[in-house]
Amino acid sequence: MDDPSRPTPKPAGPAKFIVRVPMVPVALAMVLGTLAGNAASGLGPTPFLIVAVASFAAALAALTRRRFHPIAKVAAFILIAAIAGWHSYQRSATIPTRSIARFTDTDSTLATVQGRLVSVPTLSQPASDLPGYQPPPRTTFLLEVHAIKTPSGFRAARGTLRVTLDAPDDPLIAGELAEFAGWLSRFDAPKNPGEFDWPGYAHAIGLDGALSVPSIDAVTPLPETRLAGQLRRDLWRLRNAARAQFAGADDGFGGDFLTALVFGSRSARLDLLRESMVNVGLAQFLSISGLHLGILLGFVYLLCRLAMLSSRRSAAVVLVVLAGYLLLAEPRPALLRSGIMAATLALAAMLGRRTATLNALGVACTLLLAINPGQLFLPGFQLSFGIVAGIILLQKPIQRRLFRRFLKLRGLMVFRHNEAWRRWAHFTLANWLMGGISMSLAAYVVALPLAWLHFGLITPYAPLLALLLTPVLTVTLIAGYLAMVLGPLTHSLGAGLAQLAGLSARGLTQLVHWAGLLPGFVIEVR
Repeated sequence: MDDPSRPTPKPAGPAKFIVRVPMVPVALAMVLGTLAGNAASGLGPTPFLIVAVASFAAALAALTRRRFHPIAKVAAFILIAAIAGWHSYQRSATIPTRSIARFTDTDSTLATVQGRLVSVPTLSQPASDLPGYQPPPRTTFLLEVHAIKTPSGFRAARGTLRVTLDAPDDPLIAGELAEFAGWLSRFDAPKNPGEFDWPGYAHAIGLDGALSVPSIDAVTPLPETRLAGQLRRDLWRLRNAARAQFAGADDGFGGDFLTALVFGSRSARLDLLRESMVNVGLAQFLSISGLHLGILLGFVYLLCRLAMLSSRRSAAVVLVVLAGYLLLAEPRPALLRSGIMAATLALAAMLGRRTATLNALGVACTLLLAINPGQLFLPGFQLSFGIVAGIILLQKPIQRRLFRRFLKLRGLMVFRHNEAWRRWAHFTLANWLMGGISMSLAAYVVALPLAWLHFGLITPYAPLLALLLTPVLTVTLIAGYLAMVLGPLTHSLGAGLAQLAGLSARGLTQLVHWAGLLPGFVIEVR
């Protein structure tokens, strides 16, 4: 019987929830401020500065009395939103003094720029089965601009250009410093309602213009003169060497798909597969949600625990592996979000603090919006954070509602010592299945409206397909990670694991193709 003198514990209210996840209100203020800065860009930065100063003064005044502390919290929320709005306006409506965008115009102009390749060159092959003239193959990559040639000589410039080279990418290596001569221009605004909005997309990802290079003869390699540049070049060489582990897997196609899964890089041969994954709803669950990074870190943590390391030491190993992986992979919003969340949780485990995944998600959202607020309007950013937030908030309620009867019956079961396999099936295996089903449904609840809004598609069977293909994806990624680590040590074992991962990746693509052929699997809304 309960002791009547003991006070009844009260449920956690909003105040305690905010204390547990203090970064969630900060992230919400950043989102609201970014939306306000984008919507009110014609008003200028003055209103945001006035609101920021007023809210800061109100917060300081409210802190003088304890009963006014809630008012101080509201004022702090408004202050963060105002600062985020001002930051969003500065990024969208102003051009820095040395930005390469100041040298662009509505018409293309001849220009010579120097810079560093900061993405893997991607070769686009035209379709060979189409009649008529076929354009030559083109290579696209991102260029970090260092200088531009003017009548008085080279002048320092900053920014990122999307370079299109009308030639194969054989001489180009990511991370190298080079000089390019071509046509410099801005992105054209869409002329039709259904045309792709290149200016909006360029603003969201931080592009300042486009450079069209007509020939490989217009590219001149440059020597490295600074230590920082040599370190960046060596880092990109390490990245290229890691990608080379999968180059020949499964006649190249499986290697390209495996490279895309592990590192996030893209290949023109995967365009049809990427479109198929979007159509069947797998892109939202397998890549955008950061599942590949979760599989890697979970596998590393499991190995550490099997090696009898403590949870703190295992978290430290996970943090080291995460840092190495982020250096090798291309920094994309979904990967950065997953990396920041994983680093936050690993640090909490190392320090013996209570972990809160929702708070880690708030930290990731705050940092990414502080770096580039324009990415809030990208479908990948919205799907990445929306799906993870949906899994955190909805997975447990969905699991309790779907499996309430089974959970009650399981609590009454008693297993003998010779029925270990039945106990494993009713607890470990059942927990895996219930968790997978509820996570897929929670992700689908959030992804459905966003996929309808951005892609005009509804995929009713996407949760089931994601649940069925997750084991295949896990085997593919683990084999790929092992091949990347063991390849430099034992070439034969690394090559065998790479071939195994490539065959598994080929099987995964075939399953995606078959899924797209099922009747009613994709419903086009528009």
